[in-house]
Amino acid sequence: MDYKKELVIKVLEKLQWYWDLAEDLLVIVKSSYCTDDLLDSLIRLISKSIKTVKKWNERKLMEKSLIQIQKIKEMEEKSKMSEEDLDKLLEGID
Repeated sequence: MDYKKELVIKVLEKLQWYWDLAEDLLVIVKSSYCTDDLLDSLIRLISKSIKTVKKWNERKLMEKSLIQIQKIKEMEEKSKMSEEDLDKLLEGID
């Protein structure tokens, strides 16, 4: 969950300038109440919200972020990922 949480935080930090809801969600994710189920729900919310973003460049940023989250979820399911792998995926969001 730590890797997924770190990635969701990074994604929301980047999206907060484009998506009003991101700032509020960031507060929730950073709290101690954030669970793995909540992170999964937020990922689904980001995915659904992409459809409502009208500006092409903002939508592309959200889509790219979501792809990186999905990759981490897949890697988490297979095995624990190394710090180096996580860093590479996080760099892919920029």
